Amino acid sequence: MRIHYNNAIDNTGEKVELKIFVVNSLCKYLGYASFSDYEKKEPVSSFNTSENFFIKNKIKIILTFALVSTALIIASFTIETQKWMVWKNDHYEEVPFDIEKYNIREIKVYNKNRILSFRKTIPDCKTVYFKTNGHENLWYGKNHNKELEFFTALGLHPRDREDAQAYYRVYD
Repeated sequence: MRIHYNNAIDNTGEKVELKIFVVNSLCKYLGYASFSDYEKKEPVSSFNTSENFFIKNKIKIILTFALVSTALIIASFTIETQKWMVWKNDHYEEVPFDIEKYNIREIKVYNKNRILSFRKTIPDCKTVYFKTNGHENLWYGKNHNKELEFFTALGLHPRDREDAQAYYRVYD
Protein backbone atom coordinates (compact mmCIF):
# COMPACT_ATOMS: atom_id res chain seq x y z
CA MET A 1 0.00 0.00 0.00
CA ARG A 2 2.84 2.37 0.83
CA ILE A 3 4.30 1.92 -2.68
CA HIS A 4 0.92 2.62 -4.31
CA TYR A 5 0.41 5.63 -2.04
CA ASN A 6 3.84 7.06 -2.87
CA ASN A 7 3.24 6.54 -6.62
CA ALA A 8 -0.08 8.39 -6.36
CA ILE A 9 1.48 11.24 -4.35
CA ASP A 10 4.53 11.54 -6.63
CA ASN A 11 2.13 11.90 -9.57
CA THR A 12 4.59 10.16 -11.86
CA GLY A 13 1.86 9.62 -14.40
CA GLU A 14 1.65 5.94 -13.64
CA LYS A 15 -1.85 4.62 -13.29
CA VAL A 16 -2.34 3.29 -9.77
CA GLU A 17 -4.43 0.12 -9.86
CA LEU A 18 -5.49 -1.82 -6.81
CA LYS A 19 -7.02 -5.23 -6.73
CA ILE A 20 -10.68 -5.25 -5.73
CA PHE A 21 -9.81 -7.24 -2.62
CA VAL A 22 -7.46 -4.45 -1.46
CA VAL A 23 -10.01 -1.72 -2.25
CA ASN A 24 -12.77 -3.51 -0.30
CA SER A 25 -10.40 -4.09 2.63
CA LEU A 26 -9.52 -0.38 2.75
CA CYS A 27 -13.21 0.54 2.67
CA LYS A 28 -13.91 -1.84 5.57
CA TYR A 29 -11.01 -0.27 7.47
CA LEU A 30 -12.64 3.15 6.96
CA GLY A 31 -15.98 1.87 8.27
CA TYR A 32 -17.81 1.01 5.07
CA ALA A 33 -19.24 -2.40 4.13
CA SER A 34 -17.64 -2.35 0.64
CA PHE A 35 -16.47 -0.01 -2.08
CA SER A 36 -20.01 0.28 -3.48
CA ASP A 37 -21.19 1.34 0.01
CA TYR A 38 -18.37 3.93 0.07
CA GLU A 39 -19.44 5.27 -3.35
CA LYS A 40 -23.05 5.67 -2.19
CA LYS A 41 -22.12 7.63 0.92
CA GLU A 42 -19.14 9.53 -0.57
CA PRO A 43 -20.00 10.23 -4.22
CA VAL A 44 -16.94 10.31 -6.45
CA SER A 45 -16.52 13.54 -8.42
CA SER A 46 -18.47 13.42 -11.65
CA PHE A 47 -16.11 15.86 -13.40
CA ASN A 48 -14.31 14.57 -16.42
CA THR A 49 -10.66 15.34 -17.02
CA SER A 50 -11.27 18.34 -19.31
CA GLU A 51 -13.45 19.97 -16.63
CA ASN A 52 -10.77 19.23 -14.03
CA PHE A 53 -8.19 20.88 -16.28
CA PHE A 54 -10.21 24.10 -16.46
CA ILE A 55 -10.88 24.13 -12.72
CA LYS A 56 -7.26 23.48 -11.78
CA ASN A 57 -5.91 26.01 -14.29
CA LYS A 58 -8.60 28.69 -13.97
CA ILE A 59 -6.17 31.46 -12.98
CA LYS A 60 -3.72 30.61 -15.76
CA ILE A 61 -6.52 30.58 -18.32
CA ILE A 62 -7.90 33.92 -17.12
CA LEU A 63 -4.43 35.53 -17.15
CA THR A 64 -3.69 34.18 -20.63
CA PHE A 65 -7.03 35.48 -21.91
CA ALA A 66 -6.37 38.89 -20.32
CA LEU A 67 -2.87 39.12 -21.83
CA VAL A 68 -4.06 38.15 -25.31
CA SER A 69 -6.97 40.61 -25.09
CA THR A 70 -4.65 43.40 -23.95
CA ALA A 71 -2.20 42.64 -26.76
CA LEU A 72 -5.00 42.76 -29.34
CA ILE A 73 -6.31 46.06 -28.00
CA ILE A 74 -2.83 47.62 -28.03
CA ALA A 75 -2.20 46.31 -31.54
CA SER A 76 -5.48 47.75 -32.82
CA PHE A 77 -4.49 51.23 -31.56
CA THR A 78 -0.88 51.13 -32.75
CA ILE A 79 -1.27 49.59 -36.19
CA GLU A 80 -2.06 52.35 -38.61
CA THR A 81 -4.28 51.89 -41.60
CA GLN A 82 -2.97 53.00 -44.97
CA LYS A 83 -3.01 56.77 -45.34
CA TRP A 84 -2.92 58.81 -48.53
CA MET A 85 -1.96 62.34 -49.57
CA VAL A 86 -2.36 64.65 -52.56
CA TRP A 87 -0.61 67.82 -53.66
CA LYS A 88 -2.72 70.96 -53.08
CA ASN A 89 -1.31 74.17 -54.60
CA ASP A 90 1.91 74.44 -52.58
CA HIS A 91 1.88 71.51 -50.11
CA TYR A 92 0.73 67.94 -49.50
CA GLU A 93 -2.48 67.21 -47.59
CA GLU A 94 -3.71 63.96 -46.09
CA VAL A 95 -6.85 62.67 -47.84
CA PRO A 96 -8.96 59.51 -47.91
CA PHE A 97 -8.44 57.17 -50.84
CA ASP A 98 -11.18 58.32 -53.23
CA ILE A 99 -10.56 57.75 -56.94
CA GLU A 100 -13.83 59.48 -57.81
CA LYS A 101 -12.64 62.71 -56.20
CA TYR A 102 -8.91 62.43 -57.09
CA ASN A 103 -7.09 61.20 -60.14
CA ILE A 104 -5.29 57.93 -59.36
CA ARG A 105 -2.00 59.57 -60.39
CA GLU A 106 -2.53 62.37 -57.83
CA ILE A 107 -2.93 60.09 -54.82
CA LYS A 108 0.32 59.12 -53.16
CA VAL A 109 1.13 56.99 -50.14
CA TYR A 110 1.19 59.11 -46.99
CA ASN A 111 4.63 60.36 -45.99
CA LYS A 112 4.73 62.34 -42.73
CA ASN A 113 8.00 64.09 -43.70
CA ARG A 114 6.47 65.27 -46.97
CA ILE A 115 3.37 66.58 -45.18
CA LEU A 116 5.47 68.49 -42.63
CA SER A 117 8.43 69.76 -44.65
CA PHE A 118 7.83 69.67 -48.42
CA ARG A 119 6.42 73.00 -49.59
CA LYS A 120 6.59 75.04 -52.75
CA THR A 121 8.01 78.48 -52.06
CA ILE A 122 8.94 81.66 -53.89
CA PRO A 123 12.36 82.91 -52.77
CA ASP A 124 13.07 86.59 -52.30
CA CYS A 125 15.82 88.70 -50.79
CA LYS A 126 14.86 87.61 -47.27
CA THR A 127 14.97 83.89 -48.06
CA VAL A 128 17.44 81.91 -45.97
CA TYR A 129 19.18 79.49 -48.30
CA PHE A 130 21.03 77.47 -45.68
CA LYS A 131 20.12 76.26 -42.22
CA THR A 132 22.35 77.12 -39.28
CA ASN A 133 23.99 73.67 -39.50
CA GLY A 134 25.02 74.32 -43.11
CA HIS A 135 22.44 72.07 -44.77
CA GLU A 136 20.41 73.35 -47.69
CA ASN A 137 17.14 75.09 -47.00
CA LEU A 138 15.93 75.47 -50.60
CA TRP A 139 15.80 73.20 -53.64
CA TYR A 140 14.87 73.94 -57.24
CA GLY A 141 13.95 72.25 -60.47
CA LYS A 142 12.09 72.84 -63.70
CA ASN A 143 8.49 71.85 -64.23
CA HIS A 144 7.08 70.55 -67.52
CA ASN A 145 6.87 74.17 -68.80
CA LYS A 146 10.62 74.56 -68.16
CA GLU A 147 9.96 77.12 -65.42
CA LEU A 148 12.02 77.12 -62.24
CA GLU A 149 10.18 76.17 -59.08
CA PHE A 150 11.54 76.18 -55.54
CA PHE A 151 10.79 73.74 -52.74
CA THR A 152 11.77 73.31 -49.10
CA ALA A 153 13.00 69.71 -49.53
CA LEU A 154 14.63 67.42 -52.06
CA GLY A 155 12.26 65.36 -54.22
CA LEU A 156 10.47 64.97 -57.49
CA HIS A 157 7.99 67.52 -58.69
CA PRO A 158 4.64 66.75 -57.03
CA ARG A 159 2.54 67.34 -60.16
CA ASP A 160 4.94 66.53 -62.99
CA ARG A 161 6.70 63.49 -61.54
CA GLU A 162 7.28 61.84 -64.89
CA ASP A 163 8.77 64.96 -66.56
CA ALA A 164 10.63 66.56 -63.72
CA GLN A 165 14.11 65.82 -62.60
CA ALA A 166 15.27 65.63 -59.02
CA TYR A 167 15.68 69.04 -57.50
CA TYR A 168 19.08 70.63 -57.15
CA ARG A 169 20.45 72.56 -54.25
CA VAL A 170 20.36 76.30 -54.41
CA TYR A 171 23.73 77.89 -53.89
CA ASP A 172 24.41 81.57 -53.19
